[in-house]
Amino acid sequence: MDRQLTVWAAPGLVLIVALIALLAGHVPRGLMPEHVERYAPPSTTTATAETPSADAAKTPAKSGGTLSDLNLPKTSAPAEQPSAAPSQPAEKPSAPSKPADAPKVAYDGPAGALTGRVVFDGAPPAGKPAFNIPENDLKLCCGDSMDASNRSLLVSGSGGIADVVVMVKAKGAEAEGGDVEVEMDQKCCRYEPHVLVVPQGATVRYKNSDATNHNVHTYSKKNKAVNSNVAAGSAMTSELKKDEAFKVGCDIHPWMSAQIFVTEYSTTALTDADGNFRIEGIPPGEWTVELWHESLGKSKEKVVVEPDGTATVEWLLE
Repeated sequence: MDRQLTVWAAPGLVLIVALIALLAGHVPRGLMPEHVERYAPPSTTTATAETPSADAAKTPAKSGGTLSDLNLPKTSAPAEQPSAAPSQPAEKPSAPSKPADAPKVAYDGPAGALTGRVVFDGAPPAGKPAFNIPENDLKLCCGDSMDASNRSLLVSGSGGIADVVVMVKAKGAEAEGGDVEVEMDQKCCRYEPHVLVVPQGATVRYKNSDATNHNVHTYSKKNKAVNSNVAAGSAMTSELKKDEAFKVGCDIHPWMSAQIFVTEYSTTALTDADGNFRIEGIPPGEWTVELWHESLGKSKEKVVVEPDGTATVEWLLE
C-alpha cells in the first residue's frame, strides 16, 4: 500500500511543482511537461517603462566598445564656436603734423625810414696795430701799397663806429634772397668788403683778383662751411640759406679775414666809416632793432616808425 501511494504521488508532486513555477513566471525546462503551456500574464492597456534592474545598471560595457553599445540616447554635438581672432594692438595715434609756416607776405603800404648813427660809448679807442706781413708775401700781393691795417674795430675821431650791422626786425620786411648774387673779392691779399651783408637765400661769389692763389675758409655753423682753394683769376660760389654771422679766412694768408652777416630782413644796413646809416621801406609800427659788430657784440633797441615818416636815432655801443 505504501509503495502504491509513493508511485501515485510522485507524478502528482511533479505536477504541483510545475504549476507553482509556472505561476511564478519561471519554469525549469526539465520540470515542465511538454503538454503544459507556459503561463503568460494578461496584457494591460497601460504600458509602463521597463526599469532596468540594479544588476543591469552595474554591468560594464564590453571591452573596446563605444558609447553606442550602451544604447544611450544620442545628443547633438554643441555648435562649434568660431575661434576668436587674436586681438590686434591698438594703433598708436599718429603725432599731429606740424602746421606749415604761414607764407610771408611783403608789406605793400606806406612805409617809413630810419636814419641815425652808432657811436662808441666813451673816448674812442686807439686802433688795433697793423699786421706784420712777410716781405715775400708782400711781393706776391700788392707790394708796399698793400693795406695791412686791422679792421676788426674802426672808430672815427668823432666816435662813429664803422661796419656795424643795423637790422630792423619788421614784419612784412623779410628778405628774399632768391637768385640774388653778391660778391666778395680777394684783392691785394685782403677781403673786400671787410663786412658783407647778404640776404637769406642769396649766393656769395668769392672772386680772386690777385695773381696768387687764395683759400676761402668759412666758419659758418648754420650754413654749409667751405674750405676751398681759389686759383688766381678764378672764383667760387656758395649759397647761404640760414641767417647767421660768421668769419671768412684764408689758410694761405692768415691775416686775411672778413665777416659775412646773413639777414632775414631786407630792412638791414651797414654803418659807414663815421657810424652813419639809413634804412628805407620800413613798415609802420614799433619794432626791435638789432645791432651787431664783430668785436663789440650785439645790442637791441626799440624804434617807432610812422607811415611816410623818418625816425632819427643815435645808439651807443661799448
